[in-house]
Amino acid sequence: MPGGSRPLPAHTIKAVCAFYPPTDLVEIIPAERRDRGNNLVAALLDTPVSQRLSDARAGSPIFHVGRSSPPVFLVHGDRDKVVPLDQSQTLHAALREKNVESTLIVR
Repeated sequence: MPGGSRPLPAHTIKAVCAFYPPTDLVEIIPAERRDRGNNLVAALLDTPVSQRLSDARAGSPIFHVGRSSPPVFLVHGDRDKVVPLDQSQTLHAALREKNVESTLIVR
């Protein structure tokens, strides 16, 4: 295409913008609580995290980072009581490690 790159297929994710995202559904739950069914990830999985680790990983963006990942824009609050800031920081670092464009704004 003159003056630009070839267009991506219609089904391709071209960018991600995420606010306060849970990025690792395993690590977001402390190890001592992964056998319990009374947390948000257990509610999502309909069972304790420890019983569905592969599903928790499959649903976690951190496990899908690769060199072909789209650019990512993350916004996270430093006083968030539900999703810890390290969820965004870890994803941001993993993306940068793979040379994927990533911006993290902490408020």
